[in-house]
Amino acid sequence: MHKHTTTREAITVRELSPDTLADLVKTATLEALAAHEAAKPQTETLLSAKQACALLGVCKQTLWGWRAKGLVPTRKVGGRVFYEKAELLSALRLGPRGKGRRNLQTEGGTHEC
Repeated sequence: MHKHTTTREAITVRELSPDTLADLVKTATLEALAAHEAAKPQTETLLSAKQACALLGVCKQTLWGWRAKGLVPTRKVGGRVFYEKAELLSALRLGPRGKGRRNLQTEGGTHEC
């Protein structure tokens, strides 16, 4: 068979049975899938604007204003804007510069909806 060196582990293979090759491919594929899954955002913690508004008790205009001022963090997935639930709760609890909810609403402003 062919001599092959992988860049990942620098292993030299002189002979490789079909079963061994299948096992190596399976292992590499499972590792790659696991790494890919770990790198993906956890969609169960991403909220739409409507869900974020319900969580925070504000209207979309208020949420968008806070977003425009950089007071609430966002994530873009496929061109859509989402809000990380844990980060929203942290921003609500700590507010801008760690000041708390009252100051988040004071600095960010709210709209009559």
